[in-house]
Amino acid sequence: MLFAIGQKVKIKKNLSIHKAYYDITKTNYNIATHEMLKFSGRIVTITHYSFGQYHIKEDKGMFFWIDEMFDLEFNNKMTFKDFIEINQNQKT
Repeated sequence: MLFAIGQKVKIKKNLSIHKAYYDITKTNYNIATHEMLKFSGRIVTITHYSFGQYHIKEDKGMFFWIDEMFDLEFNNKMTFKDFIEINQNQKT
């Protein structure tokens, strides 16, 4: 798993329905659904893992998310200052 429980991550802006997204090992995949698109481009919080996939706080654990659904470039570059600003902006 690339991300830790409690970690803030960004979902890709260009998430597409009916496309296969894979985990880091390329052995597991998941398909994005229409309902998942409303989270595209948003910062979300990892709450737990299930079957090698992530659950997030913002959808109340309803969907399964997988590594390629997250913006890896953004998540690797995010600083603590960025994290604070994003959290403050999402509260408004």
